[in-house]
Amino acid sequence: MPTKYPKLLDKVWLSREIKTKPLRQIATEVGCSYSAIVYQKNRYGIDVPKRKTYRSSSNKSKNIKLALKK
Repeated sequence: MPTKYPKLLDKVWLSREIKTKPLRQIATEVGCSYSAIVYQKNRYGIDVPKRKTYRSSSNKSKNIKLALKK
């Protein structure tokens, strides 16, 4: 049975993509939903590596305060 997203059936490809990209970015590139990526990830037992958080609210607040002082 053909699937709408054949890339999601390739466990090796998906595992490699998850190691290097955020799940939402993979979903956008494939053209599917975020939940489809999460479903396949769970189905294959692929772990998502911890990534650095770039959206730190404390850093954002400090930057806003510094900008307002200037």
